[in-house]
Order: sequence, then C-alpha cells, then structure tokens
Amino acid sequence: MNEMMKNYSEAIQAIKSAILKSRYRAAALANRELLSLYYGIGGYISANSRKGTWGTGAIETISEKLQQELPGLRGFSTGNIKRMRIFFEQWCEYFENRTPSMYDLESPVIQNVENRTPLVYDLELSVNKNVEYRALTAHDIQIHLLTEKQI
Repeated sequence: MNEMMKNYSEAIQAIKSAILKSRYRAAALANRELLSLYYGIGGYISANSRKGTWGTGAIETISEKLQQELPGLRGFSTGNIKRMRIFFEQWCEYFENRTPSMYDLESPVIQNVENRTPLVYDLELSVNKNVEYRALTAHDIQIHLLTEKQI
C-alpha cells in the first residue's frame, strides 16, 4: 500500500509540474500576443495620425467607437492608445533594423520522442524540461500586425 501511495505522489508531482509549466507558457504566449497587438496598433495609429491623415480627436473617437462596438473592452482608452503609439515610435527603429539574435537561429532540442503519443510527448516535454525557455526578442513582435492579410 505504501508503494502505491509513492506512485500516486510521483504522478501528482509530475502532473502538477506540467500544469504549472503550461500556465507559465500560456502567460508568456499571451504577453507576446499583447505586445504584438499593441505594437501593431501603435504603428497603425502613428502612420495615420502623424502624417496628417487623421485630424485631432481621431484617437479619442477610435477609443469611444471601440468601446461601443466591443462592450466591456478594457485597455483601449484614449491614453492607452496614445501609449501604444509611443511604444511603436520608440521601438520601431530597433525592431525594423535589428540583426537576428542567436535565439532566432536555434530551435528547441527534443530527444527520444519517436514512439510516443502526442499527449505523453507533451507531458514529458513539460516534466522533463527538454524545451529551453528564453526571453522575448524583438523578432517575436509582429511588426505588421494590422497590415497583414488575415486568413
């Protein structure tokens, strides 16, 4: 009976570890998507507001209309949209003219996975740490988010 409890305890720890790592990855992916979205919106707003395409009050109007069309939407106040524009303008030169980092050229190292089912494979990747985590790089930001064709 004691051996069975030890097996359960090991299983619980393995599953718990996989859950926590999955949550971390989900948060990191969500942050990357938000940064991409904010950068793309900032670029779109910058291109139209700084070149005189839009008049004064355009950002306020856009913010109000977004609130009307997407009730409950948060984070897209006039001030936040202006901060997105500033984010784009401060970083666009760096993102547009950067050289690839070593992380751009590497891919995760995955070993001994030939005969495993996808579920077991995913759990083992999480538990065994065969995938390296890295910080967000400039390459991760989608710089043309609003101008790309949507599939």
